Amino acid sequence: MHLLVKPAKLQGTVFVSGNKNSALPVIAASLINGKKVKLLNIPNIVDVNLFLDFLRSINVEVKYSPRKEILHLDYSQLENRRKLVIKDPGKLTKIRAVILLLAALAVRFERVIFKGGISGCTLGSRPLTTHFENLRKFGFKISYSPNEISLIRPKISDNLNHDFVSLWQSEQSVTATEVALIIAAGLKRKTIIYNAACEPHVQDTAEFLQLFGHQVDGIGTNRLIITPTQKEAPAKVTFTIRSDHHEITTYLAADLLSKGNIRIIHNLDAEALTPITRTFEKFGLMVKTKKIKTSNDTKEILEKGVVFTHSREKDNSLYESRLLKRQIKPNNPINGTFLTIKPHPWPGLPVDILPLFVPIAAYSETPILFHNWMYDGALFWTLELRKAGVRVVMLDPHRVLVAKGPYNRSATFEAPYIIRATIALVLYAMSLGSESTVLNADTIERAHPYFTEKLRKLGADFKKLS
Repeated sequence: MHLLVKPAKLQGTVFVSGNKNSALPVIAASLINGKKVKLLNIPNIVDVNLFLDFLRSINVEVKYSPRKEILHLDYSQLENRRKLVIKDPGKLTKIRAVILLLAALAVRFERVIFKGGISGCTLGSRPLTTHFENLRKFGFKISYSPNEISLIRPKISDNLNHDFVSLWQSEQSVTATEVALIIAAGLKRKTIIYNAACEPHVQDTAEFLQLFGHQVDGIGTNRLIITPTQKEAPAKVTFTIRSDHHEITTYLAADLLSKGNIRIIHNLDAEALTPITRTFEKFGLMVKTKKIKTSNDTKEILEKGVVFTHSREKDNSLYESRLLKRQIKPNNPINGTFLTIKPHPWPGLPVDILPLFVPIAAYSETPILFHNWMYDGALFWTLELRKAGVRVVMLDPHRVLVAKGPYNRSATFEAPYIIRATIALVLYAMSLGSESTVLNADTIERAHPYFTEKLRKLGADFKKLS
């Protein structure tokens, strides 16, 4: 899919969808506990629908309302077979999070064979070493090749205090941490995870498991202790996942670049957004987040929105974020070096969000250094901005300098297979004085549901080209 993008000033109210990176592990975790599960804020995107299509194929009852973002899962008809062979995984091989699904299936069945490899966005080397180390520590037998993955489950112990598992993760991997949480609960093995990831979506996974009686201590920290329950799972649970902080950042960047006025509604408080708002402040910008009550007027606006944002608060309140200070004045370090924007594990700036600040830097009078030390080759796409006159200097595969150039002109940009990089190119194209084209923009559909539709409601002028 290619996008023809015209300049526009975005204004209005937008409702943020649920976090895809929460939805996928929570859906996977529901497999190990499942009877009946009701999930709120489940975004209608490709990855989620691939998971749901697969669940239907193994006789799970799936009822999904994509606009309301409500998902009902009923596992009562799922057979407990000794062996599950996924002969034709199709597009499941294209999403790295499928490892979560395989881990949960491996708990449910004695042996799982996946006839395919696992890839994902082209961010460079993204090995599954930590994931497999965790699985082996629990006693799984693993056979892995580019065309097949086989997982054989160890015997499930009925004694919670038996075979205490201690995991020292070699990296703060989000999905590896989620795999460990799911396996520990499913195998009923008391587990401690050191160097655990603590991102909001990891917190969602842990909180969801607690609804089934599993005790998880240390949520939001880098040390998690899981004490599984021996009690039978509740007949039905309901869980609301967090709004997508990536999408919140996207609309803040869109607001700035389009010189607009966007009111962003979500279910995250100001503290939860600190790593993001702190980065905007480095550019001299300011984001304000406040709590709002869901009055009758708000409910009416909610119903008219593209999607319905569900509250996590007992009083059913939500939050709104707005961009206040809008002049780009980077806070350069006092030693005279460049302002550096680089990702860190949570509570640092998420690596997936880093690309959204690149088009902002394209309007900075002083150069800004972007350093993606996590993935080699994840910044090569920034060279596309040269076509529009942006000053871009690639220092090495991990570092790039970006600054305003002598001119800004429309161009045809070729998007990489990296979700947020594609969005960054679309937002930058929207900020230019005349129409531009973004080629191969398909990955947008994997990030935010109804993304182009939401932007159109705010005043964007897009046209999909075949």
